Amino acid sequence: MLRAGDMVVAALRAEAVDTAFGIVGSHVVGIYDALRRAPSIRAISARHESTVSFMAAAYARFTGRTGVGVVTAGPGVLNAMNGLAQAAHSGWPVVLLAGGVPCGAQAFELHALQREDYCRDAVAPLVKSAVRVRTLQALGPTLAEAFRLARSGRPGPTYVEIPLDLFSADAGGDWYYSPVAPTLLGFAEAEITAARAALRTAAYPVVVIDAGAAEGVARALALDMAEDTGARIAVTRDALGAVSEQHPLYIGVAHEHMFGSQAFAAINEADICVLFGIDSEAANYERIVSRAAGRVLLVKRRMTGGVASCDANRLDIETSLRKVVINAKPSDANLFVETLAALRARLDMGAITVVDAGNHEVWARTLLPIHNRHNCIGGGDWASMGFALPAALAARVAEPRERIVCVTGDGCLLMSLSDLSTLFELGGPSLLIVLNDSEYGMMSDVQVAQFGAAYEVCLPRVDFAAMARAMGGDGERVLASTDLAPALDRAFAASRPFVLDIVCERPSNELLEHFQQAMAFPLKTGPL
Repeated sequence: MLRAGDMVVAALRAEAVDTAFGIVGSHVVGIYDALRRAPSIRAISARHESTVSFMAAAYARFTGRTGVGVVTAGPGVLNAMNGLAQAAHSGWPVVLLAGGVPCGAQAFELHALQREDYCRDAVAPLVKSAVRVRTLQALGPTLAEAFRLARSGRPGPTYVEIPLDLFSADAGGDWYYSPVAPTLLGFAEAEITAARAALRTAAYPVVVIDAGAAEGVARALALDMAEDTGARIAVTRDALGAVSEQHPLYIGVAHEHMFGSQAFAAINEADICVLFGIDSEAANYERIVSRAAGRVLLVKRRMTGGVASCDANRLDIETSLRKVVINAKPSDANLFVETLAALRARLDMGAITVVDAGNHEVWARTLLPIHNRHNCIGGGDWASMGFALPAALAARVAEPRERIVCVTGDGCLLMSLSDLSTLFELGGPSLLIVLNDSEYGMMSDVQVAQFGAAYEVCLPRVDFAAMARAMGGDGERVLASTDLAPALDRAFAASRPFVLDIVCERPSNELLEHFQQAMAFPLKTGPL
C-alpha cells in the first residue's frame, strides 16, 4: 500500500530535506512511521510545538534550505503559530506539515471544533499558502507547491494539513513526486548601474544593506558597490553580520535599539543613500527614509523567473580588518555587562551566537563580535521571547561539531524551558548563558518611562543551573565577579552542553550612557 505518510517522506527526499523537526502526535503517526523507515531524514523531537516551528525557521536561517516541521492536529498546530509568524516576519522558508481532523469530522471530537478547517483558517494569515488536502491525489501537487512557494519571491512559511483519514487510505497505482523550481528575486541591472553612478557623484554616500542583500551574490554586489565608490556601509537589524564590524567602511546598525551605532547619524548626513535589498513596504524602509536628509535610491529585489544559486555557507571574513575599540569595562559595571564583555574575549571570529529578545539582546548585539551572519542571530523585530533556545537547537543540528553560544534572559528561557532537556539530548559543545536578573527588565524601563512606575515585572529567582543538572546536563551558578572567569573557562572546556546561570542586576541608565559613548563608532566624514 502507498499511504499518505510514504508520500510525504518521498516528497521530503525529492526536495533534499535532511531534517524534520516535530513532535509525534495521534494525527501524524503515519508520517512518523514513514520517517522511521527513512534513514536519510533525521527526525528531531522537541517538547513543545512552538519550539518545533522556531527550530524549523532557525534551521532555514542557518542553512539557507527549507525548514520542515511536523505537528499534530488542533493544539499542535495552534502551538506552532508563533514560529510560523517568525518565519513570515524574517523571510525564512518553512513548510509546516500538520495532521488534521478527519474529513467530515464531528464537532468537538478529538482535536476538533465546530468546523473541520479551523486550523487552516487560523494559520492562513501567517503563511504564504495554507491548504487542507482533501484527497491523496492532491497531496503530491500540494506539497510541491508548498515547497515552491516557501522559496519563491520573498521566502516564508507554508502550511499543509493532511486529514487523519487520508493516512489509512491507499493511493494505489504508480505515484511519483516532481519538485517545482521556485521563482527567485534578483536585481535589475538598470537600478544597479544608476545607484553606482549616483554614489560616485556623492560627497558623502551611504549604502544600507537589508536582509534581501545580506548573503550570497547580492551581498557581494552591495559590498562591491560600496567599496568601489567609498560609500559608508550600514546594515539593518535583519542583515546583522552581512558586513564585519572590522570592515573599514562599516558604520553600524540602522536600528534604534543598537548602542554606539553611527548609522542613523551617517544616513542623516548623507547626500546619497542607497537602500540595498529593502522592502519598500517594511518598517526598515520607513525607519531609514524618515531619517535621510539627502536623496534616497532603492535597489529592490524583483522577480527574475529563474532559479538562482544560494550561498548557504558561512560568509568569508574580510582580510582588511578594522579593529573596533571596545573600552575596558567601567568600574561600576555590573555582572550583567561583565559577563558579555568576558564572553566577547573568548569568542573567535567564526563563533555561532544566538540571542533572545529584551535588554540582554541589545547589550549582546552591542558587546559581542559581529563578523558574519552566524553571529548574534536573533528574531529581529518579531522579537518573540523564547526564540534563542530553539534557535540554538537548530544551530546544533545544522552545525554538529561547532560550539554554539546562546545568550538569553530568565524571562525568555522560562518561555521555552521545556526544551532545555532537548539541548542535553542533542549534546555537543553548547553554552547557554542566562542573564538572570529576576525581572522583565525592558518592560520595567518602558513602564517607568511612560507611567513613572513598573508593575508585574518581577520574576522569581530561578536556579537554572540546578534545573540543568536535574535534566542530566551540566550547570553552574555565578553570583560574583570573581567567579565569572573560572566558570566561563570550565564552560568553554566542556564537550557537552553547559548552562551558566548569571545571577545579576540589569544595567543602570548611567552605565548605558557610559557604554553608548565608549562603544561609538568614529563617524567618518571625509574621503578614505
